[in-house]
Amino acid sequence: MDPEVVQSPTASPKRYRTDESPLNNFHAILDHYEVMVDHLKQQAHQIEQEREFLLSSMESVMNGSLISQLNDDEKKTANEQLSKIIDECMGINVKVSAKRTPREEEALDRVNIYINNLVMNVNRDTTGARQECIDALKSLIPEKLEETEKLGLFSDIHPSLSFEDRQKTIHRLRGLMSYIQSLQQQAVQMLE
Repeated sequence: MDPEVVQSPTASPKRYRTDESPLNNFHAILDHYEVMVDHLKQQAHQIEQEREFLLSSMESVMNGSLISQLNDDEKKTANEQLSKIIDECMGINVKVSAKRTPREEEALDRVNIYINNLVMNVNRDTTGARQECIDALKSLIPEKLEETEKLGLFSDIHPSLSFEDRQKTIHRLRGLMSYIQSLQQQAVQMLE
């Protein structure tokens, strides 16, 4: 005869088994909640990224060549509509606060110091800074890091970063990469 499986209203859709100890059932429920909270945080972060992408895209449209092709009345109407949409987008705020362990705090401090130093060195060694950004991004994005690669600071620190801090660091590094690429393009244009 199979042990009875009881649906727990507090662990929906997780079930607990009557043949398990109450402590094991309780831990199973807590594990389920932890997974749900992590998933919720990931969704909130995704919403935050989508909002930033939309704002950036709308800013590009507002300052782009398409709008310059409109006459003054059309520009005014287009800008009013776009401003209204931007205001609505700005009203979407998802705040995820992170409670960090001392280890996570230390890792984040080390990453921030590293990125700040990298930013300060961009004008001195653009190519080197670009390569450091690439290496750091590879170590933060697991599918890009091969097991045989050891990429210095970030590969040592990233396991200590919280999910949110890792995502924000990736975002900062990608922004820095875009900035470096624009500097390199400007340099090429100046040489032409």
